Amino acid sequence: MRAAEVRPAVPGVPARVGMMKVQMPPTVLIVDD
Repeated sequence: MRAAEVRPAVPGVPARVGMMKVQMPPTVLIVDD
């Protein structure tokens, strides 16, 4: 479920929400970067 949320978090807005939701997986940081 985490990876699924990180994938669609490419646009940018959802990326930040996902990062705050799951501030653990490094994938979110990569997407945000």
